[in-house]
Amino acid sequence: MEMRPRGMISHTARHRRYIRPDLSVWTNRRGLATITSMKDSSRFDSSIVTDHRRQWGGCQYVYPVISRRAKGLSIGVNLNIDKRCNFACVYCQINRRIRRELFDIDIPRLGQELDIAIDAALTGKIWKEERFAVTPDEYRRINDIAFSDDGEPTSLPLFDQAVAVAAESLERHSLIEQGTKIVV
Repeated sequence: MEMRPRGMISHTARHRRYIRPDLSVWTNRRGLATITSMKDSSRFDSSIVTDHRRQWGGCQYVYPVISRRAKGLSIGVNLNIDKRCNFACVYCQINRRIRRELFDIDIPRLGQELDIAIDAALTGKIWKEERFAVTPDEYRRINDIAFSDDGEPTSLPLFDQAVAVAAESLERHSLIEQGTKIVV
């Protein structure tokens, strides 16, 4: 097999292979992709790392996703549910021309939702949901709590309290000792 520098794309008659040290992505002519782990050569449905819906289990702030980079469950936190932001970044994909109802962050509710998501992952309940059922065993771990908003989370007045609640949830579930991080 010809080794190419990281990030190179090779084309064949049927597949395109994106080469990384740990993963390869194969796409057929119809655009359907599968991911191959270089470690064990097992294939799994690529939708697990591309499905980043921000709706889950009736939660307002919290949504779990499988992170391709982190190789595990990332519990997303969206504090900007009203999509307000004090920046005007040129790369932002949020349509800010639409008038939105303003919301204050409900810190106790955020804590409850984080506990629900963490409990679902630790008890295995989340892996029984259709969206996460195809997740390979090596990805079935909580990697982080990520503040990934529809805006800039650090500009919010209660951001420090939100991070404190996330840290308390990790501590309550003994996840800090396991290397689970908070990502901003």
